Amino acid sequence: MVEIEDILTDSRFKVHTDRHFIVKGKHSIEELKETAASSQGEYIIEFIVDHRGETEEEIEFRVRWRGYDAEEDTWECLQTVDYSIALDDYLKDHPSLKSVVK
Repeated sequence: MVEIEDILTDSRFKVHTDRHFIVKGKHSIEELKETAASSQGEYIIEFIVDHRGETEEEIEFRVRWRGYDAEEDTWECLQTVDYSIALDDYLKDHPSLKSVVK
């Protein structure tokens, strides 16, 4: 967890380090605010509900998105969920998948 500042609202809060926003180079605060405001459409994985497939190439994960109901879960490939806290948590409950998901 890290504490960050929302430059749009001037509020501070803690987030997991898998949620971050990187801007390279020097930018004015106005440019950063414009970039941050245009990035509001990101979807955050709340948790992984299920999986299907037997190999790394074919495995998919049923994802529950933060702020959405179960009816809006989607099947996503490993690349979408890789390096997420949700995948780490799911693998703890499904240790046999560790040999498939490397």
